[in-house]
Amino acid sequence: MISFSQLSSWLEVTSMKIELTLIVITLLAISFAILLHRSWKTTSRLPPGPCGLPLLGYLPFLGPNLHLEFTKMAQRFGPIFKLQLGSKTYIIVNSSDLAKVVVNENDDIFANRDPPVAALILSYGGKDITWSDNNPYWRNMRKVCWE
Repeated sequence: MISFSQLSSWLEVTSMKIELTLIVITLLAISFAILLHRSWKTTSRLPPGPCGLPLLGYLPFLGPNLHLEFTKMAQRFGPIFKLQLGSKTYIIVNSSDLAKVVVNENDDIFANRDPPVAALILSYGGKDITWSDNNPYWRNMRKVCWE
Protein backbone atom coordinates (compact mmCIF):
# COMPACT_ATOMS: atom_id res chain seq x y z
CA MET A 1 0.00 0.00 0.00
CA ILE A 2 1.18 3.55 -0.77
CA SER A 3 1.97 5.69 2.23
CA PHE A 4 0.88 9.29 2.57
CA SER A 5 4.45 10.60 2.26
CA GLN A 6 5.00 8.72 -1.01
CA LEU A 7 1.71 10.03 -2.40
CA SER A 8 2.59 13.55 -1.29
CA SER A 9 6.02 13.45 -2.95
CA TRP A 10 4.51 12.02 -6.15
CA LEU A 11 1.96 14.85 -6.25
CA GLU A 12 4.72 17.44 -5.73
CA VAL A 13 6.79 16.05 -8.60
CA THR A 14 3.72 15.87 -10.85
CA SER A 15 2.70 19.44 -10.06
CA MET A 16 6.27 20.65 -10.68
CA LYS A 17 6.27 18.91 -14.08
CA ILE A 18 2.94 20.50 -14.96
CA GLU A 19 4.17 23.95 -13.91
CA LEU A 20 7.39 23.54 -15.89
CA THR A 21 5.44 22.37 -18.93
CA LEU A 22 3.08 25.35 -18.69
CA ILE A 23 6.01 27.75 -18.38
CA VAL A 24 7.75 26.27 -21.43
CA ILE A 25 4.55 26.34 -23.50
CA THR A 26 3.86 29.94 -22.48
CA LEU A 27 7.40 31.07 -23.38
CA LEU A 28 7.22 29.29 -26.74
CA ALA A 29 3.85 30.89 -27.50
CA ILE A 30 5.11 34.37 -26.59
CA SER A 31 8.29 33.89 -28.68
CA PHE A 32 6.26 32.71 -31.66
CA ALA A 33 3.87 35.66 -31.34
CA ILE A 34 6.77 38.14 -31.20
CA LEU A 35 8.46 36.60 -34.24
CA LEU A 36 5.20 36.57 -36.16
CA HIS A 37 4.51 40.21 -35.28
CA ARG A 38 8.01 41.32 -36.28
CA SER A 39 7.94 39.49 -39.58
CA TRP A 40 4.49 40.85 -40.44
CA LYS A 41 5.40 44.40 -39.39
CA THR A 42 8.74 44.62 -41.19
CA THR A 43 7.82 42.91 -44.45
CA SER A 44 4.62 44.80 -45.11
CA ARG A 45 6.28 47.79 -46.84
CA LEU A 46 9.52 46.24 -48.05
CA PRO A 47 10.24 44.94 -51.55
CA PRO A 48 10.37 41.18 -52.12
CA GLY A 49 13.52 39.22 -51.47
CA PRO A 50 14.92 35.79 -50.73
CA CYS A 51 14.08 34.02 -47.48
CA GLY A 52 16.95 33.33 -45.15
CA LEU A 53 17.65 31.49 -41.93
CA PRO A 54 16.30 32.97 -38.66
CA LEU A 55 19.54 34.28 -37.13
CA LEU A 56 21.90 34.25 -40.10
CA GLY A 57 19.60 35.63 -42.76
CA TYR A 58 20.81 34.98 -46.30
CA LEU A 59 24.53 35.05 -45.38
CA PRO A 60 25.20 31.28 -45.74
CA PHE A 61 23.80 31.28 -49.28
CA LEU A 62 25.94 34.11 -50.69
CA GLY A 63 28.94 33.21 -52.80
CA PRO A 64 32.23 35.08 -53.17
CA ASN A 65 31.04 37.03 -56.24
CA LEU A 66 28.31 39.29 -54.87
CA HIS A 67 27.69 41.08 -58.16
CA LEU A 68 26.74 37.77 -59.80
CA GLU A 69 24.52 36.82 -56.84
CA PHE A 70 22.78 40.19 -57.01
CA THR A 71 22.25 39.82 -60.76
CA LYS A 72 20.58 36.43 -60.22
CA MET A 73 18.39 37.88 -57.46
CA ALA A 74 17.47 40.86 -59.65
CA GLN A 75 16.30 38.49 -62.38
CA ARG A 76 14.11 36.71 -59.84
CA PHE A 77 12.85 39.58 -57.63
CA GLY A 78 13.22 42.67 -59.80
CA PRO A 79 15.66 45.61 -59.85
CA ILE A 80 15.07 46.48 -56.18
CA PHE A 81 14.88 43.78 -53.51
CA LYS A 82 15.31 43.13 -49.80
CA LEU A 83 18.18 41.10 -48.39
CA GLN A 84 18.46 39.97 -44.77
CA LEU A 85 22.11 39.64 -43.65
CA GLY A 86 22.28 38.56 -40.03
CA SER A 87 20.02 40.83 -38.03
CA LYS A 88 20.19 43.69 -40.57
CA THR A 89 17.82 44.22 -43.47
CA TYR A 90 19.29 45.76 -46.61
CA ILE A 91 17.57 47.11 -49.71
CA ILE A 92 19.57 46.31 -52.83
CA VAL A 93 19.16 48.58 -55.87
CA ASN A 94 20.41 46.67 -58.90
CA SER A 95 19.57 49.04 -61.73
CA SER A 96 21.45 52.11 -62.91
CA ASP A 97 18.20 54.04 -63.49
CA LEU A 98 16.95 53.32 -59.97
CA ALA A 99 20.37 54.11 -58.52
CA LYS A 100 20.24 57.56 -60.15
CA VAL A 101 16.82 58.18 -58.63
CA VAL A 102 18.04 57.10 -55.19
CA VAL A 103 21.26 59.14 -55.32
CA ASN A 104 19.95 62.29 -57.01
CA GLU A 105 16.27 62.71 -56.18
CA ASN A 106 15.94 61.00 -52.78
CA ASP A 107 19.37 61.73 -51.36
CA ASP A 108 17.98 63.22 -48.11
CA ILE A 109 16.13 60.00 -47.33
CA PHE A 110 18.97 57.62 -48.16
CA ALA A 111 21.88 59.70 -46.79
CA ASN A 112 21.69 58.35 -43.23
CA ARG A 113 23.85 55.45 -42.09
CA ASP A 114 23.24 52.86 -39.40
CA PRO A 115 26.18 53.20 -37.00
CA PRO A 116 27.76 50.07 -35.54
CA VAL A 117 27.71 49.49 -31.79
CA ALA A 118 31.33 50.58 -31.39
CA ALA A 119 30.58 53.90 -33.10
CA LEU A 120 27.58 54.46 -30.83
CA ILE A 121 29.74 53.93 -27.76
CA LEU A 122 32.70 56.02 -28.93
CA SER A 123 30.69 58.93 -30.33
CA TYR A 124 28.16 59.50 -27.53
CA GLY A 125 25.30 57.72 -29.25
CA GLY A 126 26.32 58.54 -32.82
CA LYS A 127 26.27 62.32 -32.30
CA ASP A 128 29.49 63.14 -34.13
CA ILE A 129 29.80 64.39 -37.69
CA THR A 130 30.54 60.93 -39.08
CA TRP A 131 27.57 58.98 -37.71
CA SER A 132 24.80 61.54 -37.13
CA ASP A 133 21.78 61.64 -39.42
CA ASN A 134 21.35 64.16 -42.21
CA ASN A 135 19.45 66.83 -40.27
CA PRO A 136 19.97 70.46 -39.12
CA TYR A 137 22.28 69.30 -36.29
CA TRP A 138 24.57 67.57 -38.80
CA ARG A 139 24.54 70.61 -41.13
CA ASN A 140 25.47 72.89 -38.23
CA MET A 141 28.37 70.62 -37.23
CA ARG A 142 29.53 70.58 -40.84
CA LYS A 143 29.52 74.41 -40.96
CA VAL A 144 31.53 74.56 -37.73
CA CYS A 145 34.13 72.14 -39.14
CA TRP A 146 34.56 74.18 -42.33
CA GLU A 147 34.98 77.52 -40.53
